[in-house]
Amino acid sequence: PKMCRALLASTTLVLMCVALGWLGHNRILVQPNERRLGEGRPRCTMSGRSCQQTHCCAQMHDRCFQQFGESSFCRPSCSPRKGWSCHEPFAHPLAKARHTEEWPDVVAVCSAGMVLVEREAFQQKYNATCDQYCEKGAGPSVRTLMFGLQGRGNGAYQSCPGDKPGKDQGALCECSFPDRL
Repeated sequence: PKMCRALLASTTLVLMCVALGWLGHNRILVQPNERRLGEGRPRCTMSGRSCQQTHCCAQMHDRCFQQFGESSFCRPSCSPRKGWSCHEPFAHPLAKARHTEEWPDVVAVCSAGMVLVEREAFQQKYNATCDQYCEKGAGPSVRTLMFGLQGRGNGAYQSCPGDKPGKDQGALCECSFPDRL
């Protein structure tokens, strides 16, 4: 009898844990647009709003870019010439290591490792190729070897992904380190 009660109690506890896990899992599936970060942390921030508290952005192409000073906001791009440092203070350390905000001839930073390069500089200094920009522009600015990633749109004159068409246009280049494809 004692062993049966103990077995029954542990079976009941296991079933309750499974049921609670299932309910919690299905609640998340019912609300797919809600990004949860754990107890006590707010949801990710909508575009154009401060991300100082959440450290993340809700929109797919937004990044948490820092203005000069302490303020950071969710946006799809960042223009270093318009009062922004374009540093991503809450990005992953491997993304921060690219120091994208320090690269030369940048019209806008799209994300860590992805920028819009000024049209004239792209054509004259870098022979209109992202490989040349990454090797001779981005790499030396952060004192490391970098190479251009090949992909759809690389080198095309456009806005950052997620930005309004026509805003801050330049040659889209994405650069990385040899050990981080």
